[in-house]
Amino acid sequence: MKTPKGFKLIGHVYNDSGMLAIVDPCYVSDGSEHNPFTDWDAFCNAINKNRGTNPLARSYKNTVVVGDPGERNNPVYARIVNGEVAEVRIVIEELPYEVYEKESE
Repeated sequence: MKTPKGFKLIGHVYNDSGMLAIVDPCYVSDGSEHNPFTDWDAFCNAINKNRGTNPLARSYKNTVVVGDPGERNNPVYARIVNGEVAEVRIVIEELPYEVYEKESE
């Protein structure tokens, strides 16, 4: 995939669970009462509740979870403004480059 306009490739995140979670690391420490992964079954039940055929995009215990077919490396891009990360984009499904370009205009 060509790097989206205004972004820089900063790495990849591998996924094999069918989900990507965005979370503050302090919430996943073993002692945190906010750790969404302490009880995996409860986590999956909360995320998938009433999902049906809707795409997975939910929040649970300060964690945002996004559905992903899994078993691949997803590229992670950042928009750097004045030397700081202003925006992060994780590509879950690669769309035609023209879609990204039009969106950036």
